[in-house]
Amino acid sequence: MGSAFPRNVTELVVPNDICIGCGLCAAACPVHCLNIADNNAGELKSVLVNDRCLPKCDLCLRVCPFYEQPGLRQGAIAQKIFGNDSQTQFHQDAGWYSGCWVGHSLSGNDRAEGSSGGLATWFIRKCLKDHSVDRVINVSKSTRDNQLFDYQIISNRDELEQSRGSKYYPVTLADVMQEVIHGKEDYRYLITGLPCFLYGIRLLEEACPKIQKRIKILVGLVCGQCPNKQLSELLSAAQQGRLASSKDQIHFRRKKKNAIDAYDYEFTVNNGESWAFLGKSMRSLYGFLWMNKYFSHRACHFCDDTFAEIADVVFMDAWLPEYIKDPKGNNLVLVRDSALNSIFEIGIQEGTCAIERIGIDRVFRSQSSVVKYKKYRVRQRCQYALKEGKWVPPRPCADDAEIDGEACKQDAFLLGLSAWSKANWPSYRNYGRSGVFFFLIHSLLSHRRNIRYLKEWQSIVPGFKRIKQMERLLRRLMKKWLFMPKALSKD
Repeated sequence: MGSAFPRNVTELVVPNDICIGCGLCAAACPVHCLNIADNNAGELKSVLVNDRCLPKCDLCLRVCPFYEQPGLRQGAIAQKIFGNDSQTQFHQDAGWYSGCWVGHSLSGNDRAEGSSGGLATWFIRKCLKDHSVDRVINVSKSTRDNQLFDYQIISNRDELEQSRGSKYYPVTLADVMQEVIHGKEDYRYLITGLPCFLYGIRLLEEACPKIQKRIKILVGLVCGQCPNKQLSELLSAAQQGRLASSKDQIHFRRKKKNAIDAYDYEFTVNNGESWAFLGKSMRSLYGFLWMNKYFSHRACHFCDDTFAEIADVVFMDAWLPEYIKDPKGNNLVLVRDSALNSIFEIGIQEGTCAIERIGIDRVFRSQSSVVKYKKYRVRQRCQYALKEGKWVPPRPCADDAEIDGEACKQDAFLLGLSAWSKANWPSYRNYGRSGVFFFLIHSLLSHRRNIRYLKEWQSIVPGFKRIKQMERLLRRLMKKWLFMPKALSKD
């Protein structure tokens, strides 16, 4: 369970697999005894690199978004920042807001090259151009061999355009936040991030008030989950027969040329010769893995913030019927800092974006399924984890949520399935059996009610000597369930 009074995050948060790898602990540590490293399972975790940890210092715990923060939960911080503005209102599930917009960018290739409507890139470029900020911290292509993407400090339009698009990949703020905290220049920063990352930045501002003058705008991205590196490994292996490297151009959400709606996008890898489109749309392998929580961080199952409640402005897909029909994509934007609404109003006047106002209830409706899973079903996942003897962070909404027995079973299954996929994929990957792995997990999910087979499947330890045994079992089970891939139909 961990110590009642841990010295640092490596004694409680990390051992219970709740670390998301944001890196704010490493950036804040006054004696530099923490670092963020790959745990060889596709995830970035905080590690103790020396024994200089100060006995009375708890700074790393105070900035951790998944540690207990009495009086400093997202709601309390958001109310302090936005609640006193006469132009803001409060929504039970979306938080504070001063304006909501829907539409897309009309500038350059923002919309065509973006994940949805291109408004996030348009907004950030506008902030740079108008000198509202001096630097942007955004996820872009990595220069490191063992990483596909990293947070980078961006100073111009060209660098910004290279960073556009969604990256469903683990990254850390550790290095860039070191520059924000200790940099000699008093640059004004705009930082993009997932809800938990931005919450950690707000906690850092509480712990180190002097950096508040450097962090001017926090741009939130609505989040359902954050997968680890293994998602991109499996998708790239399925598409091109090898793992993607830092030399490849990866697109997690590239719009198909003949897309029928906004859901019709795909994962692609540029191998230096041509684009290989293999139909990895949300309706096939890609969407199947995403919707069923394969390779997701365990911390994501205990996060209750969908709308980045402490961000100044939040961007998301317009998952509403009339906008889903448009394959070019549209964004919904939730503005909390009322001063930022003027940027969108000016954009309309300049003709650089096609947007209009929209009601907060419709914004919520576009993400209602995510909110239900993250906010209203978190209690049952917490109870499940506690029964396993695992520590989990307290969640205020969990005490008010009703326990749904069937939903609890489903969530427990998804938790186990996520853990199983992360533990077993490396063996299949190392022996070039990505196709076999996919068929195995597909069948396991599709027939999860066949509990009598579950123990038999979990008992198999994939490896070179036992791979044939696994394939024989797979054929037998698939034949019984009338689902036999051609690639496995022959002995």
